[in-house]
Amino acid sequence: RVHGYNGMTDPEIKGYKPRLRAMGVQARARAWTLSKAFGAFSLLYEASLCVIEKKRATSDATNHALAGCFTGGALGAHAGGVSAACLGCVGMAAFSFIIEKVMHGGQ
Repeated sequence: RVHGYNGMTDPEIKGYKPRLRAMGVQARARAWTLSKAFGAFSLLYEASLCVIEKKRATSDATNHALAGCFTGGALGAHAGGVSAACLGCVGMAAFSFIIEKVMHGGQ
């Protein structure tokens, strides 16, 4: 098992309901860790968005792209160095920009 839940693929667990139960146990065991990681990500993104909006004195999709770049770059640098930081910056900036445009109708 590399990532995820192995309840559905574990050959020792027979039947649909026992496999579903095993996946629930595994999900419950990882829930706190995953929620802390999501909270840290959200805090970093929203704090950077707040600073950027304050400095630029405007609220637009560019702010979200800049906040996404900062967040993705910071998390990438923490996880794997310069190349991961660059990829994280570009990926999160694009994702944040597109989501902002879709959610707010291209304003």
